[in-house]
Amino acid sequence: MHTASDGKLFATYVSPAVTAMIVNGIYSVIDGIFIGQAVGAEGLAAAGIAWPIFAVMIGVGMMIGMGAGSYIGLYRGRGDDGKAGHIIGNTLSLLLLTSLLLGPLTYLLSPPLVALMGASGATAGYAEDYLRIFALFAPVVLSAAALPLLLRNGDQPSLTTWILCIGALLNLIVGYWLIIIREMGMTGAALATVFAQAVVCLLSLYYLQRDDWPIPFRRRDLRPQRRSCQQILHRGLPSLVMFGYFIFFMVAHNWLFLQHGGVVAVAAFSIASYIFAFYGYFAEGIATGIQPILSYHVGSGQQRRVRATVIMALCWVTAIGGVISAIIYIDTDAIARIFNSDDEQLLQMTVNGLRLHLFAIFLDGIIFVSGIYFQAVHRTYVALLVNSGNIAIQIPMLIILPWLWGVNGIWLAMPISNILIAIPVLWIMLDDLRQRRAISTSDESVPPRTAAHDRHDSD
Repeated sequence: MHTASDGKLFATYVSPAVTAMIVNGIYSVIDGIFIGQAVGAEGLAAAGIAWPIFAVMIGVGMMIGMGAGSYIGLYRGRGDDGKAGHIIGNTLSLLLLTSLLLGPLTYLLSPPLVALMGASGATAGYAEDYLRIFALFAPVVLSAAALPLLLRNGDQPSLTTWILCIGALLNLIVGYWLIIIREMGMTGAALATVFAQAVVCLLSLYYLQRDDWPIPFRRRDLRPQRRSCQQILHRGLPSLVMFGYFIFFMVAHNWLFLQHGGVVAVAAFSIASYIFAFYGYFAEGIATGIQPILSYHVGSGQQRRVRATVIMALCWVTAIGGVISAIIYIDTDAIARIFNSDDEQLLQMTVNGLRLHLFAIFLDGIIFVSGIYFQAVHRTYVALLVNSGNIAIQIPMLIILPWLWGVNGIWLAMPISNILIAIPVLWIMLDDLRQRRAISTSDESVPPRTAAHDRHDSD
């Protein structure tokens, strides 16, 4: 962390993270293809309806993993591996406790929640089958989201990538066997995902307890302490709010599409969501990849390197987002036909939706990286403001635009909201970076605990 150049350090941590997330993104798209070809529009609609509920568990896992990761990086930057190990132990206990609460709740509440989102008939049945599998394996779902984030903060970025890639490959193979060969539909898709997540968890736990793991933790560190658990949850709260935005986004869009366009519109939105998820995984890879770098440099007082890292991240998410938008517009019809080539009504709806919904996709990357940045540098309340602001702006858009333009208004709600939220987010980000530039000279030559650090840590 201290000796490598900014570019080399960025590549060392971000490249493996992006690779792992892109592999997961590819799997997500292929999973949608399997469901679309084997189950049809109702299966795609069920996946879109079930995802927000399933995402609650992923969001809680991400909250715990990101909160713990930011503290692990901070303590390692200060040279205090003992406190970092204590955080790891408490994280493992916290994952178990929260999953034992969240799993039964998800299982019991899945039917009314699916009905609340407007699903009925076969679509509702598919969605409930999908969710019950994840509820039964809640400890696996939460841990698979959190544990790789711990590994990245222990000088193991490439190892984390290999573990996630193995999980994605197993997901693909088992998913094809269960969905296509065994014709198990949505239940098969869920079982394949849980199996792959279990492998990710087992491999992560194996490396966390190896003798060569750089952040040893003791058995007594597994005893949950109230203050440590509160710190982890508080620091990771922006990640849950971010997933709360995704949940709100999916629920609101699914409900509105059902009202204005029926099951076909929901299926088209599911296809658009698979494409969006591919870019989202890329942005997530960059954001989670830079988190260990940012937290470490905040702990060691190297503000110049904090600035350099986040600027590189913003440039990359903007460039790749622009490329994906261009590819979508070059041949939208071909992209839509990958998921379903028989239903002409679905194809027409999907083509129109992709063009309207994803033309400003790069703004999502900027907002995502900004939220993780403020979380990683311990400005939690600013991260909360960024992530919750997205919901606050999108609510009136989803009320007004469908009233004005019907289905097209629903498709346009996200990009217009992103344009409006990106303006203040970039202003806050640039102001923060200017302050870091002003104090960077003095910070590079003094111990980590300075007035500047205290100001940022106080958030």
